[in-house]
Amino acid sequence: MRADIQHSTRLYNTIRTSVTFSWLIAVTATVCIAQSNTFPATGNVGIGTTNPGYLLHLNAGANRKGITLSSDGNTNAYSDLVFGVTTTTNIQSGTPDQWLISHRKDGYFSDNPSNQTSLEFYAVKKGGGYIAPLVFKSNGDIILASTKNASSANVLIGKTTQQNTSYKLDVNGKIRANEINVNTTGADFVFEPGYDLPLLSDVEAYVGNHRHLPGIPSAAEMQREGMGLGDLNTRLLQKIEELVLYAIEQEKRINRLEKELANLKKCNE
Repeated sequence: MRADIQHSTRLYNTIRTSVTFSWLIAVTATVCIAQSNTFPATGNVGIGTTNPGYLLHLNAGANRKGITLSSDGNTNAYSDLVFGVTTTTNIQSGTPDQWLISHRKDGYFSDNPSNQTSLEFYAVKKGGGYIAPLVFKSNGDIILASTKNASSANVLIGKTTQQNTSYKLDVNGKIRANEINVNTTGADFVFEPGYDLPLLSDVEAYVGNHRHLPGIPSAAEMQREGMGLGDLNTRLLQKIEELVLYAIEQEKRINRLEKELANLKKCNE
């Protein structure tokens, strides 16, 4: 009888222990599953280091390692890296409150073919709209200040502000290139019939009063406002073609005078 009681007691304890252990496993699994994507509100996370100095600190050591972000995404993009602010109350309307680096498949800001990928840096503006300051296309092209589906913007080099925002590229410094091709209209209109060629006496009077050619900005204005290469080349070409017309007129006059002189000589022989 006593042996039966002891056996029953051992069986009960075994069952109770088993049930308790199973319950602990279930609770632990539930907690782990529920907390698998969160971390404590304080402290840092280190990968490759036991003393992380930032919220997320990665130490690759002497090896070539990095971070891979990949997915099939949706119809627009493969993956995004998003930088945002929690409270946007103080963000001015019409300015960015979210910046993104987007590995895209739709060429939204680049006009890239839909079956090719692009890397597009853009921002979402508070109140709606986008700006896209930097875009890399699949053919190797780099787009600065894209206007496709985005607000127009300018590119500044060596400066942070512009006096004249009509310039798409504003450089504080020298520019060197092997060749610059500027779109221009030319000045063929000078040779059109009916062109009003100024009298040289009028040009002389204008230069005497203003100290620069008519139709050409003054040196002070050029220093203050600058001047477009296309416009400047057209105006200079206009002046060169006017000089050609003056030279043609002078040659006609010289030929006429030489003929008159030759006739006078014949009469005096």
